Amino acid sequence: MEIAAAVIILLTGIAFGNGQYPVSFLEPNCGVSISSYGNGNAVPMIVNGRPADMFANPWMALVYSGRSMCGGSLITNHYVKPICLLTNYNLLNYVTTLTATGWGDTEQGVPSDVLKTTTLTQVDRSYCSRMFGTQVDWSHICAWDYTSSTCRGDSGGPLSAKITIGGVSRVVQFGIVSYGHRTCRMMGVYTNVLHHMNFIINAVRFADF
Repeated sequence: MEIAAAVIILLTGIAFGNGQYPVSFLEPNCGVSISSYGNGNAVPMIVNGRPADMFANPWMALVYSGRSMCGGSLITNHYVKPICLLTNYNLLNYVTTLTATGWGDTEQGVPSDVLKTTTLTQVDRSYCSRMFGTQVDWSHICAWDYTSSTCRGDSGGPLSAKITIGGVSRVVQFGIVSYGHRTCRMMGVYTNVLHHMNFIINAVRFADF
């Protein structure tokens, strides 16, 4: 992950779950960092950034096989602390800034040995459609930043935002790192998790966790 400016974004002034926006999660006990309790051409791609705060992303997973690796996020609380997935309310339109997290290639062109994070801005999908010459629709998210991007090895990792719901600040996953430009310095395309929630709910419900 090449990352330069790395922060987790809070949707300032927007609170959900107070009756006006009755949201629900796939796993109720989700999206609260351990540190919050007091401690405080198209190829899969993240590039330029700083190390993520320790314990801030307990739902992150790394799958490594030989020379290949990708990131992921945990979505149930069996022995782990999962990230939040919204099941009944689409907040994506309220989010302009998203956080990508992963161990992918850095600006030196090699995988990071520490978990990194970067801030990306959600842009109109038509920009990604023109850049990659393919249809980028509601099932995708198009995002980028002037100084950083996801890169090889970040695929599968979460694209998230920190929001306040019912008075509790939680990290909610909106996307999954999918693909981007081979230079890792332009727009990237991310899978829209909300588009696939019915599949995810059924998979979790019927899986033997």
